[in-house]
Amino acid sequence: MNTSTRKKYFSLKPEDWISHGYADPLRDRPVGSKLTNDVHPMFSYELDESPGGGTTKARWGQLTMKEYELFDQPLRLATQLLESAPSADAICSIVYGNRYIPQDNLMHKGLAVFEFSQHSLSPPVMQERAGNVLKELGKSISFRVTDRDANMSLAGGDRGRTSPILPPYPDGVAITDRPELKGLASITLIQHEYLTTLEKLLPDSKGNHSKIRKLYFEFALTICHEVIHAINFAIESEFLKKYIEMGQNFTRVAFNEPIHEDQRVAELGYFWENEVFGGACAQTVVNTQDPLFLVDWPSWLNRDKESDPERALPRKLCYRYLVPTYYIQNIQTQEFWDTVKLEHSQDLLALRMRKTVALAAWYQEDDIDPTWDWKAPENLPKTVGKNPIRVLNDYADPSPCTRLLYETAKESIAKAAQSDPLEAADPGASA
Repeated sequence: MNTSTRKKYFSLKPEDWISHGYADPLRDRPVGSKLTNDVHPMFSYELDESPGGGTTKARWGQLTMKEYELFDQPLRLATQLLESAPSADAICSIVYGNRYIPQDNLMHKGLAVFEFSQHSLSPPVMQERAGNVLKELGKSISFRVTDRDANMSLAGGDRGRTSPILPPYPDGVAITDRPELKGLASITLIQHEYLTTLEKLLPDSKGNHSKIRKLYFEFALTICHEVIHAINFAIESEFLKKYIEMGQNFTRVAFNEPIHEDQRVAELGYFWENEVFGGACAQTVVNTQDPLFLVDWPSWLNRDKESDPERALPRKLCYRYLVPTYYIQNIQTQEFWDTVKLEHSQDLLALRMRKTVALAAWYQEDDIDPTWDWKAPENLPKTVGKNPIRVLNDYADPSPCTRLLYETAKESIAKAAQSDPLEAADPGASA
Protein backbone atom coordinates (compact mmCIF):
# COMPACT_ATOMS: atom_id res chain seq x y z
CA MET A 1 0.00 0.00 0.00
CA ASN A 2 1.49 3.32 -1.05
CA THR A 3 1.71 6.61 0.84
CA SER A 4 -1.07 8.33 -1.14
CA THR A 5 -3.49 5.54 -0.25
CA ARG A 6 -2.67 5.86 3.45
CA LYS A 7 -3.30 9.59 3.24
CA LYS A 8 -6.85 8.92 2.02
CA TYR A 9 -7.48 7.19 5.35
CA PHE A 10 -5.44 9.60 7.47
CA SER A 11 -7.35 8.77 10.66
CA LEU A 12 -5.86 5.28 10.69
CA LYS A 13 -2.48 5.05 12.39
CA PRO A 14 0.68 3.30 11.15
CA GLU A 15 0.15 0.53 13.69
CA ASP A 16 -3.28 -0.17 12.14
CA TRP A 17 -1.74 -0.80 8.72
CA ILE A 18 0.95 -2.97 10.30
CA SER A 19 -1.39 -5.04 12.50
CA HIS A 20 -3.78 -5.62 9.57
CA GLY A 21 -1.05 -6.73 7.17
CA TYR A 22 -1.07 -3.82 4.73
CA ALA A 23 2.51 -2.90 5.68
CA ASP A 24 3.66 -6.51 6.08
CA PRO A 25 6.82 -7.16 4.01
CA LEU A 26 5.48 -10.68 3.43
CA ARG A 27 2.09 -9.54 2.09
CA ASP A 28 3.00 -10.53 -1.49
CA ARG A 29 4.25 -13.95 -0.50
CA PRO A 30 1.65 -16.68 -1.13
CA VAL A 31 0.56 -18.60 1.96
CA GLY A 32 -0.93 -22.04 1.53
CA SER A 33 -2.06 -23.72 -1.66
CA LYS A 34 -4.35 -22.34 -4.33
CA LEU A 35 -7.94 -23.54 -4.26
CA THR A 36 -8.33 -26.93 -5.91
CA ASN A 37 -12.03 -27.59 -5.27
CA ASP A 38 -14.31 -28.00 -8.27
CA VAL A 39 -16.02 -24.91 -9.66
CA HIS A 40 -19.77 -25.18 -9.10
CA PRO A 41 -21.62 -26.28 -12.28
CA MET A 42 -23.66 -23.05 -12.21
CA PHE A 43 -20.45 -21.18 -13.08
CA SER A 44 -19.44 -23.50 -15.94
CA TYR A 45 -18.53 -21.92 -19.27
CA GLU A 46 -21.55 -23.49 -20.95
CA LEU A 47 -25.03 -24.56 -19.90
CA ASP A 48 -25.69 -28.31 -19.93
CA GLU A 49 -28.52 -27.82 -22.43
CA SER A 50 -29.46 -25.15 -24.95
CA PRO A 51 -32.43 -23.35 -23.34
CA GLY A 52 -35.74 -23.09 -25.13
CA GLY A 53 -34.67 -25.23 -28.05
CA GLY A 54 -32.00 -22.67 -29.03
CA THR A 55 -28.72 -23.37 -30.74
CA THR A 56 -26.30 -21.97 -28.14
CA LYS A 57 -25.34 -23.16 -24.68
CA ALA A 58 -23.27 -20.08 -23.90
CA ARG A 59 -23.64 -19.27 -20.20
CA TRP A 60 -21.15 -16.38 -20.29
CA GLY A 61 -22.22 -14.76 -23.55
CA GLN A 62 -19.32 -13.46 -25.66
CA LEU A 63 -16.70 -14.00 -22.96
CA THR A 64 -13.88 -16.04 -24.49
CA MET A 65 -12.59 -19.20 -22.86
CA LYS A 66 -9.24 -17.49 -22.27
CA GLU A 67 -10.99 -14.62 -20.45
CA TYR A 68 -13.20 -17.03 -18.50
CA GLU A 69 -10.14 -18.92 -17.27
CA LEU A 70 -8.90 -15.74 -15.57
CA PHE A 71 -11.81 -16.20 -13.16
CA ASP A 72 -10.82 -19.74 -12.21
CA GLN A 73 -9.67 -19.03 -8.64
CA PRO A 74 -12.44 -16.54 -7.71
CA LEU A 75 -15.08 -18.94 -9.06
CA ARG A 76 -13.61 -21.70 -6.88
CA LEU A 77 -13.80 -19.30 -3.93
CA ALA A 78 -17.40 -18.35 -4.79
CA THR A 79 -18.21 -22.07 -4.80
CA GLN A 80 -16.74 -22.52 -1.32
CA LEU A 81 -18.56 -19.47 0.02
CA LEU A 82 -21.96 -20.48 -1.39
CA GLU A 83 -21.62 -24.04 -0.10
CA SER A 84 -20.51 -23.00 3.40
CA ALA A 85 -22.74 -23.50 6.46
CA PRO A 86 -23.58 -19.79 6.98
CA SER A 87 -24.47 -19.47 3.30
CA ALA A 88 -26.68 -22.58 3.42
CA ASP A 89 -28.39 -21.12 6.49
CA ALA A 90 -29.17 -17.86 4.66
CA ILE A 91 -30.32 -19.65 1.48
CA CYS A 92 -32.68 -21.94 3.39
CA SER A 93 -34.24 -19.02 5.24
CA ILE A 94 -34.91 -17.27 1.91
CA VAL A 95 -36.34 -20.39 0.27
CA TYR A 96 -37.89 -22.35 3.13
CA GLY A 97 -38.64 -19.69 5.75
CA ASN A 98 -42.32 -18.76 6.06
CA ARG A 99 -43.40 -15.66 4.12
CA TYR A 100 -46.16 -13.40 5.37
CA ILE A 101 -47.36 -9.82 5.53
CA PRO A 102 -45.62 -8.30 8.59
CA GLN A 103 -47.56 -6.64 11.37
CA ASP A 104 -46.24 -3.21 10.42
CA ASN A 105 -47.73 -3.64 6.90
CA LEU A 106 -44.51 -2.44 5.28
CA MET A 107 -45.07 -0.96 1.82
CA HIS A 108 -42.68 0.15 -0.94
CA LYS A 109 -43.46 1.43 -4.43
CA GLY A 110 -47.15 0.92 -3.68
CA LEU A 111 -46.70 -2.81 -3.04
CA ALA A 112 -46.65 -4.86 0.15
CA VAL A 113 -43.27 -6.08 1.36
CA PHE A 114 -43.35 -9.67 2.57
CA GLU A 115 -41.35 -10.80 5.56
CA PHE A 116 -39.61 -14.17 5.82
CA SER A 117 -38.73 -16.08 8.96
CA GLN A 118 -35.69 -18.11 9.90
CA HIS A 119 -35.91 -21.68 8.60
CA SER A 120 -36.30 -24.56 11.05
CA LEU A 121 -34.27 -27.23 9.26
CA SER A 122 -31.66 -29.39 10.96
CA PRO A 123 -28.04 -28.73 9.85
CA PRO A 124 -27.76 -31.85 7.63
CA VAL A 125 -31.10 -31.16 5.93
CA MET A 126 -30.21 -27.47 5.60
CA GLN A 127 -26.96 -28.29 3.80
CA GLU A 128 -28.66 -30.81 1.53
CA ARG A 129 -31.52 -28.49 0.57
CA ALA A 130 -29.27 -25.50 -0.03
CA GLY A 131 -27.07 -27.69 -2.22
CA ASN A 132 -30.07 -28.80 -4.26
CA VAL A 133 -31.21 -25.18 -4.69
CA LEU A 134 -27.81 -24.20 -6.09
CA LYS A 135 -27.73 -27.26 -8.33
CA GLU A 136 -31.15 -26.52 -9.84
CA LEU A 137 -30.41 -22.81 -10.19
CA GLY A 138 -27.38 -23.75 -12.26
CA LYS A 139 -29.61 -25.19 -14.98
CA SER A 140 -30.88 -21.74 -15.99
CA ILE A 141 -28.77 -18.87 -14.60
CA SER A 142 -26.45 -17.13 -17.05
CA PHE A 143 -23.79 -14.42 -16.76
CA ARG A 144 -22.52 -11.54 -18.84
CA VAL A 145 -19.47 -9.35 -18.40
CA THR A 146 -20.33 -5.79 -19.38
CA ASP A 147 -18.82 -4.50 -22.66
CA ARG A 148 -18.41 -8.07 -23.95
CA ASP A 149 -22.04 -8.25 -25.10
CA ALA A 150 -24.22 -5.64 -26.81
CA ASN A 151 -26.64 -3.67 -24.61
CA MET A 152 -25.05 -5.02 -21.44
CA SER A 153 -24.07 -2.22 -19.07
CA LEU A 154 -24.22 -1.26 -15.41
CA ALA A 155 -25.12 2.13 -14.01
CA GLY A 156 -22.72 4.20 -11.93
CA GLY A 157 -20.51 2.20 -9.61
CA ASP A 158 -22.59 -0.98 -9.67
CA ARG A 159 -20.42 -4.10 -9.51
CA GLY A 160 -23.18 -6.49 -10.56
CA ARG A 161 -26.87 -6.68 -11.24
CA THR A 162 -29.27 -9.61 -11.59
CA SER A 163 -32.44 -9.36 -13.63
CA PRO A 164 -35.25 -11.86 -14.21
CA ILE A 165 -35.83 -13.14 -17.73
CA LEU A 166 -38.79 -14.97 -19.27
CA PRO A 167 -37.46 -16.10 -22.63
CA PRO A 168 -36.14 -18.72 -23.15
CA TYR A 169 -38.02 -20.18 -20.14
CA PRO A 170 -41.64 -19.17 -20.91
CA ASP A 171 -43.08 -21.46 -18.24
CA GLY A 172 -40.63 -20.39 -15.57
CA VAL A 173 -38.07 -22.46 -13.66
CA ALA A 174 -38.19 -24.61 -10.52
CA ILE A 175 -35.28 -24.89 -8.10
CA THR A 176 -37.03 -26.77 -5.26
CA ASP A 177 -39.29 -29.79 -4.94
CA ARG A 178 -42.22 -27.48 -4.15
CA PRO A 179 -44.21 -26.76 -7.35
CA GLU A 180 -45.75 -23.61 -5.87
CA LEU A 181 -42.29 -22.03 -5.78
CA LYS A 182 -41.83 -21.91 -9.56
CA GLY A 183 -40.33 -18.60 -10.64
CA LEU A 184 -38.16 -16.77 -13.17
CA ALA A 185 -34.74 -17.51 -14.60
CA SER A 186 -32.06 -14.83 -14.21
CA ILE A 187 -29.19 -13.20 -16.02
CA THR A 188 -26.39 -11.62 -13.98
CA LEU A 189 -24.25 -8.75 -15.25
CA ILE A 190 -20.72 -8.43 -13.87
CA GLN A 191 -18.69 -5.22 -14.07
CA HIS A 192 -16.04 -5.60 -16.80
CA GLU A 193 -13.46 -3.79 -14.65
CA TYR A 194 -12.93 -7.02 -12.72
CA LEU A 195 -11.67 -8.56 -15.96
CA THR A 196 -9.68 -5.61 -17.31
CA THR A 197 -7.98 -5.01 -13.95
CA LEU A 198 -7.03 -8.67 -13.67
CA GLU A 199 -5.57 -8.57 -17.18
CA LYS A 200 -3.33 -5.69 -16.06
CA LEU A 201 -2.22 -7.32 -12.80
CA LEU A 202 -1.64 -10.96 -13.78
CA PRO A 203 1.48 -10.49 -15.97
CA ASP A 204 3.33 -9.57 -12.75
CA SER A 205 1.48 -12.02 -10.53
CA LYS A 206 4.30 -12.23 -7.96
CA GLY A 207 4.63 -8.49 -7.47
CA ASN A 208 0.86 -8.00 -7.50
CA HIS A 209 -0.06 -11.01 -5.39
CA SER A 210 -1.95 -9.14 -2.64
CA LYS A 211 -3.80 -6.95 -5.16
CA ILE A 212 -4.86 -9.98 -7.18
CA ARG A 213 -6.10 -11.82 -4.07
CA LYS A 214 -8.14 -8.80 -3.04
CA LEU A 215 -9.68 -8.56 -6.51
CA TYR A 216 -10.38 -12.31 -6.53
CA PHE A 217 -12.18 -11.96 -3.20
CA GLU A 218 -14.25 -9.02 -4.40
CA PHE A 219 -15.25 -10.80 -7.62
CA ALA A 220 -16.28 -13.93 -5.69
CA LEU A 221 -18.26 -11.81 -3.25
CA THR A 222 -20.08 -9.96 -6.05
CA ILE A 223 -21.09 -13.11 -7.89
CA CYS A 224 -22.33 -14.73 -4.66
CA HIS A 225 -24.34 -11.60 -3.83
CA GLU A 226 -25.99 -11.75 -7.26
CA VAL A 227 -26.68 -15.49 -7.06
CA ILE A 228 -28.76 -14.82 -3.94
CA HIS A 229 -30.95 -12.40 -5.89
CA ALA A 230 -31.31 -15.04 -8.62
CA ILE A 231 -32.45 -17.61 -6.05
CA ASN A 232 -35.26 -15.32 -4.95
CA PHE A 233 -36.40 -14.62 -8.53
CA ALA A 234 -36.60 -18.38 -9.08
CA ILE A 235 -39.16 -18.84 -6.28
CA GLU A 236 -41.31 -15.74 -6.89
CA SER A 237 -44.43 -17.43 -8.29
CA GLU A 238 -46.57 -14.28 -8.29
CA PHE A 239 -43.84 -12.38 -10.10
CA LEU A 240 -43.75 -15.14 -12.72
CA LYS A 241 -47.52 -14.91 -13.20
CA LYS A 242 -47.29 -11.15 -13.83
CA TYR A 243 -44.66 -11.67 -16.51
CA ILE A 244 -46.67 -14.41 -18.22
CA GLU A 245 -49.88 -12.34 -18.15
CA MET A 246 -48.17 -9.37 -19.79
CA GLY A 247 -46.68 -11.52 -22.54
CA GLN A 248 -44.43 -9.86 -25.11
CA ASN A 249 -45.72 -6.40 -24.19
CA PHE A 250 -44.58 -6.40 -20.59
CA THR A 251 -42.81 -3.40 -19.15
CA ARG A 252 -40.70 -3.55 -16.02
CA VAL A 253 -42.88 -5.14 -13.36
CA ALA A 254 -42.86 -3.47 -9.92
CA PHE A 255 -41.30 -5.82 -7.41
CA ASN A 256 -40.04 -5.85 -3.83
CA GLU A 257 -37.66 -8.34 -2.27
CA PRO A 258 -38.77 -9.76 1.08
CA ILE A 259 -37.33 -8.60 4.39
CA HIS A 260 -35.95 -10.88 7.08
CA GLU A 261 -37.87 -10.95 10.34
CA ASP A 262 -35.25 -9.14 12.41
CA GLN A 263 -33.87 -6.67 9.88
CA ARG A 264 -34.50 -3.05 8.90
CA VAL A 265 -33.92 -3.19 5.13
CA ALA A 266 -34.89 -5.64 2.39
CA GLU A 267 -31.85 -6.44 0.22
CA LEU A 268 -31.14 -10.15 -0.02
CA GLY A 269 -27.58 -9.90 -1.33
CA TYR A 270 -26.58 -7.85 1.71
CA PHE A 271 -28.65 -10.13 3.94
CA TRP A 272 -26.43 -12.98 2.73
CA GLU A 273 -23.21 -10.98 3.22
CA ASN A 274 -24.28 -10.04 6.73
CA GLU A 275 -25.06 -13.66 7.62
CA VAL A 276 -21.74 -14.90 6.25
CA PHE A 277 -19.27 -12.09 7.11
CA GLY A 278 -21.07 -10.08 9.79
CA GLY A 279 -21.57 -7.00 7.60
CA ALA A 280 -21.39 -5.76 4.01
CA CYS A 281 -18.06 -5.55 2.21
CA ALA A 282 -17.23 -2.14 0.72
CA GLN A 283 -15.44 -2.99 -2.52
CA THR A 284 -13.04 -0.89 -4.58
CA VAL A 285 -12.45 -3.09 -7.70
CA VAL A 286 -10.10 -0.94 -9.81
CA ASN A 287 -8.57 0.81 -6.79
CA THR A 288 -6.52 -2.22 -5.84
CA GLN A 289 -4.26 -0.16 -3.57
CA ASP A 290 -7.22 0.63 -1.30
CA PRO A 291 -7.95 -1.57 1.70
CA LEU A 292 -11.08 -3.63 2.07
CA PHE A 293 -13.62 -2.52 4.68
CA LEU A 294 -16.50 -4.34 6.32
CA VAL A 295 -19.41 -1.92 6.75
CA ASP A 296 -22.32 -2.09 9.16
CA TRP A 297 -25.42 -3.38 7.41
CA PRO A 298 -27.82 -1.84 7.03
CA SER A 299 -26.35 1.66 7.17
CA TRP A 300 -26.51 4.89 5.23
CA LEU A 301 -23.25 3.95 3.49
CA ASN A 302 -24.96 1.15 1.55
CA ARG A 303 -28.42 2.70 1.36
CA ASP A 304 -30.53 2.65 -1.80
CA LYS A 305 -33.87 4.03 -0.67
CA GLU A 306 -35.30 3.99 -4.19
CA SER A 307 -34.82 0.24 -4.67
CA ASP A 308 -34.68 -1.26 -1.18
CA PRO A 309 -37.71 -1.28 1.13
CA GLU A 310 -36.87 0.26 4.51
CA ARG A 311 -38.53 -0.61 7.79
CA ALA A 312 -36.66 2.21 9.52
CA LEU A 313 -34.58 5.21 8.51
CA PRO A 314 -30.79 4.84 8.70
CA ARG A 315 -28.96 5.43 11.95
CA LYS A 316 -26.75 8.49 12.13
CA LEU A 317 -23.57 6.64 13.04
CA CYS A 318 -22.02 3.59 11.42
CA TYR A 319 -18.59 2.02 11.15
CA ARG A 320 -16.22 0.78 8.45
CA TYR A 321 -13.98 -1.94 9.87
CA LEU A 322 -10.57 -2.49 8.31
CA VAL A 323 -10.32 -6.05 6.96
CA PRO A 324 -6.82 -7.55 7.40
CA THR A 325 -4.98 -8.80 4.35
CA TYR A 326 -4.52 -12.06 6.28
CA TYR A 327 -8.24 -12.79 6.07
CA ILE A 328 -8.28 -12.14 2.32
CA GLN A 329 -5.25 -14.40 1.83
CA ASN A 330 -6.21 -17.28 4.09
CA ILE A 331 -9.78 -17.66 2.86
CA GLN A 332 -8.32 -18.35 -0.58
CA THR A 333 -6.21 -21.34 0.49
CA GLN A 334 -7.25 -24.94 0.13
CA GLU A 335 -5.83 -25.71 3.56
CA PHE A 336 -8.33 -23.36 5.21
CA TRP A 337 -11.35 -24.93 3.51
CA ASP A 338 -10.11 -28.46 4.14
CA THR A 339 -9.96 -27.61 7.86
CA VAL A 340 -13.40 -26.00 7.78
CA LYS A 341 -14.96 -29.11 6.26
CA LEU A 342 -13.15 -31.39 8.67
CA GLU A 343 -13.65 -29.46 11.93
CA HIS A 344 -16.14 -26.60 11.40
CA SER A 345 -18.60 -27.84 8.77
CA GLN A 346 -21.67 -26.75 10.79
CA ASP A 347 -20.23 -23.54 12.25
CA LEU A 348 -22.51 -20.66 11.21
CA LEU A 349 -19.93 -18.10 12.36
CA ALA A 350 -16.91 -19.69 10.72
CA LEU A 351 -16.36 -16.92 8.14
CA ARG A 352 -17.12 -13.88 10.30
CA MET A 353 -14.67 -11.00 10.12
CA ARG A 354 -13.09 -9.45 13.19
CA LYS A 355 -14.20 -5.93 14.03
CA THR A 356 -11.24 -4.27 15.70
CA VAL A 357 -10.16 -1.02 14.03
CA ALA A 358 -12.78 1.09 12.29
CA LEU A 359 -13.55 4.48 10.83
CA ALA A 360 -16.71 6.12 12.15
CA ALA A 361 -19.02 7.76 9.62
CA TRP A 362 -21.79 10.21 10.46
CA TYR A 363 -24.83 10.69 8.23
CA GLN A 364 -25.27 14.38 7.42
CA GLU A 365 -28.86 14.30 6.12
CA ASP A 366 -31.99 14.87 8.19
CA ASP A 367 -33.79 11.60 7.40
CA ILE A 368 -32.32 9.56 10.26
CA ASP A 369 -33.86 7.16 12.75
CA PRO A 370 -35.15 9.43 15.55
CA THR A 371 -35.52 6.52 17.98
CA TRP A 372 -31.81 5.64 18.02
CA ASP A 373 -29.54 7.73 20.22
CA TRP A 374 -26.10 7.46 18.68
CA LYS A 375 -24.50 9.14 21.69
CA ALA A 376 -25.83 6.59 24.17
CA PRO A 377 -23.00 4.55 25.74
CA GLU A 378 -24.54 1.24 24.66
CA ASN A 379 -24.50 2.40 21.02
CA LEU A 380 -20.81 3.35 21.02
CA PRO A 381 -17.86 0.96 20.82
CA LYS A 382 -16.15 0.07 24.07
CA THR A 383 -13.13 2.31 23.50
CA VAL A 384 -12.69 5.36 21.30
CA GLY A 385 -9.33 7.00 20.63
CA LYS A 386 -8.63 10.73 20.86
CA ASN A 387 -9.60 11.03 17.23
CA PRO A 388 -13.37 10.35 17.21
CA ILE A 389 -13.20 9.02 13.65
CA ARG A 390 -10.77 6.21 14.50
CA VAL A 391 -12.50 3.58 16.60
CA LEU A 392 -10.89 0.77 18.56
CA ASN A 393 -13.23 -2.05 19.35
CA ASP A 394 -12.60 -4.79 21.90
CA TYR A 395 -13.91 -7.59 19.72
CA ALA A 396 -13.89 -11.26 20.65
CA ASP A 397 -13.53 -13.87 17.93
CA PRO A 398 -16.99 -15.22 17.07
CA SER A 399 -15.71 -18.69 16.26
CA PRO A 400 -12.65 -20.93 16.83
CA CYS A 401 -12.37 -20.97 13.07
CA THR A 402 -11.67 -17.22 13.03
CA ARG A 403 -8.14 -17.80 14.26
CA LEU A 404 -7.34 -19.68 11.04
CA LEU A 405 -8.47 -16.73 8.95
CA TYR A 406 -6.25 -14.29 10.80
CA GLU A 407 -2.96 -16.14 10.78
CA THR A 408 -0.28 -13.66 9.80
CA ALA A 409 1.89 -14.36 6.79
CA LYS A 410 4.80 -15.16 9.12
CA GLU A 411 2.69 -17.64 11.11
CA SER A 412 1.41 -19.32 7.96
CA ILE A 413 4.91 -19.70 6.56
CA ALA A 414 6.16 -21.11 9.86
CA LYS A 415 3.31 -23.63 9.96
CA ALA A 416 4.01 -24.70 6.39
CA ALA A 417 7.68 -25.15 7.29
CA GLN A 418 6.73 -27.77 9.86
CA SER A 419 5.62 -30.06 7.06
CA ASP A 420 8.07 -28.81 4.41
CA PRO A 421 11.48 -27.64 5.73
CA LEU A 422 12.19 -25.87 2.44
CA GLU A 423 9.54 -23.33 3.37
CA ALA A 424 11.68 -22.18 6.29
CA ALA A 425 14.40 -20.90 3.98
CA ASP A 426 14.52 -17.11 3.63
CA PRO A 427 11.08 -16.40 5.15
CA GLY A 428 11.43 -12.68 4.42
CA ALA A 429 11.61 -13.19 0.66
CA SER A 430 8.60 -12.24 -1.44
CA ALA A 431 7.38 -14.58 -4.11
